Amino acid sequence: MKLKNELLGLLTDAELKPNNLFNKLFDLFRKTPGRIITQEKYLNRVGFNQTTLNTLLYELKKLYGVTDSDIKKHLNDGNLKINEVKNKSLNDNSKEIKQTIEVFENASTEVKQEIRFRDEFPFINDPELPVELKILVTDKFNHYFAFCDSHKELFDSVVLPLLEGKNFNEVESISNDKIFELAKIAVGNFEMDQLIRDEFVYYRDEHKILGVHPIFKERKLQEFVNNMTIADAAKRATNLENYIRRDTNNAEKATKPEDKIRLEGKVIEWKRELVLVNLKLGIQDAGK
Repeated sequence: MKLKNELLGLLTDAELKPNNLFNKLFDLFRKTPGRIITQEKYLNRVGFNQTTLNTLLYELKKLYGVTDSDIKKHLNDGNLKINEVKNKSLNDNSKEIKQTIEVFENASTEVKQEIRFRDEFPFINDPELPVELKILVTDKFNHYFAFCDSHKELFDSVVLPLLEGKNFNEVESISNDKIFELAKIAVGNFEMDQLIRDEFVYYRDEHKILGVHPIFKERKLQEFVNNMTIADAAKRATNLENYIRRDTNNAEKATKPEDKIRLEGKVIEWKRELVLVNLKLGIQDAGK
């Protein structure tokens, strides 16, 4: 029960950045009974990325039997405590309110950006908000400010000196590889920031999930399995077992580390889908 509560605390902590969330979830995963050891080794070797974070979220929720209802209840319990603090602060006088306004005016760009986002999408505090969107709130700001940082470095190092009339040879020494890396980081983070924004705009306007962002991969997989007939599920289970054997063997034979990691990742994905398919078929312990 203690470990389950620890998991619920992590899942509902909006302050945790994705990489920190991954590290804390992985620490919990390593002390969780019933985990798949090969999966633990894979996650330890690959480290943080969106796919491995989603894998940890899925596996831990499954191992501890955490449902969306559990998460919502935990959020509601936390909101009650927050509301107690808010109600206590209602007696603040006008001087303190004025000071609050001054704090906002002098706040950093990061804080102002978050406040504007919450004003535009006030539903992000709704306990009924899908868990994936709650995670994307933090993820969005990570991508936005990573874009700003790389864009500023690129501008200050290359663009600004040229605009000031300097020749290219006079510009601060920066390699083509570094310029390409900064541009790639800026574009990648900008695209992910916009992808996340699209999800929130669609949810606000249509009251349902768009599901284009990779974080919704698990939800879409579950919907895919739910729509299968029993006959389709039985056929899919057989195919998945073949895929698992094939890619496990290929991973063992792989000579390049990147091929081995890619194939082991595919095996984890096939096994995750097989668990869902077998559950549909009424097989409770398959895929372990």
